[in-house]
Amino acid sequence: DHQPLIGDAIVDGGPGLLLIVEKFPSANTLEVTRGVEEALNELQPGLAGLEMDTTAFRPATFIESSIGNLTRALIIGSILVVVVLVAFLYSWRSALISAVVIPLSLIIAALVLFLLGISMNTMVLAGLVLALGVIVDDAIIDAHNIRQRLRQRRQEGGSASMVSIILGASLEVRSAIIYATLILALVIVPVFFIGGLFGALLRPLAISYLLAMLASMVVALTVTPALGLILFSKGSLRRRESPLARWVRRGYEAVLAWTIRTPRWAYAAFGVIVVLSLLTVPWLGSSTFPSFKENDLLIRWEGMPGTSHPEMTRITTRAVHELRSIPQVRNVNAHVGRAVMSDQVSNVESGEIWVSLDPKADYDASLDAVQKVVGGYPGLSTEVQTYLKEIVGEAPRIE
Repeated sequence: DHQPLIGDAIVDGGPGLLLIVEKFPSANTLEVTRGVEEALNELQPGLAGLEMDTTAFRPATFIESSIGNLTRALIIGSILVVVVLVAFLYSWRSALISAVVIPLSLIIAALVLFLLGISMNTMVLAGLVLALGVIVDDAIIDAHNIRQRLRQRRQEGGSASMVSIILGASLEVRSAIIYATLILALVIVPVFFIGGLFGALLRPLAISYLLAMLASMVVALTVTPALGLILFSKGSLRRRESPLARWVRRGYEAVLAWTIRTPRWAYAAFGVIVVLSLLTVPWLGSSTFPSFKENDLLIRWEGMPGTSHPEMTRITTRAVHELRSIPQVRNVNAHVGRAVMSDQVSNVESGEIWVSLDPKADYDASLDAVQKVVGGYPGLSTEVQTYLKEIVGEAPRIE
């Protein structure tokens, strides 16, 4: 007979084989996934009578979905940025310069990151998003100052050439842009001296943030003047104020005048805001790792010490059937104990349940349904978390 089992797999609610493929930390998840699927397809002719499901707990699906969501968000965001620029600047030439300079700065930063061997991940994207405000500011200030100086020359009728005027207008804001970039860079420098897991997570964010700001400064001092020379050399430069900007300025002037006349009320309003902000501190999250709505859930499943392998398999099989009955769940697989020669040391009373949720279903409702089922087994120590959080949680132990 077979030697006593130290582990077992439950696939589609019954006995099966569960093959878990792990990649190196620096490997690309999408490339590894495609390679594994191609290898399994090549092996399929020699595995007659064996059904394989490569969609169970597939992290690449989350990445592909995230890339699609990010692409749509970038398209919508770019359209909104152009609309806002036109609405406030009230000049299609100034808006066009800003619309060209902003993505160009981000592309240059991304290219430098690629040359440095830094992959595009969530923290890198967060750094680029944080720098976006600085990039927009650099693009608008330089283009607006060039347009203002050219309009002033036409009104005064000076003899200076357009090239010299654009050069002078760019030099006027050069020192301000450089100093502002250095000040903002100094704010993020302490991140490089943070150690441990927290420092490792934030370092890509800081690098992408600094590169985006430096790229924006270089573009503002080179590309923006060149575009200004091309677009502002012809056409009308008369002053036309945006109705939206006029309305915002009037509101700001009214608030500013009220603040100057009654400073005590302004101080009181500021104090109330500070107190309300402090009252919200207990409700703020303390986790340093962002929570992603990943469709792959990993359930830690551990029974009382001394629970036998058949009993643990019976309980896990029942839980798998309950989880499969949830409409939002796409597939459920589990393993009890550990495989022979496994790299994880665990006894037969422990196991893991791998749950894949339907990407089209409501994520919060699906997660609540899974947690409700898992919580219905008293005497078992359970933990429901995403695969990303599980991997990051293991980093301190590995270190």
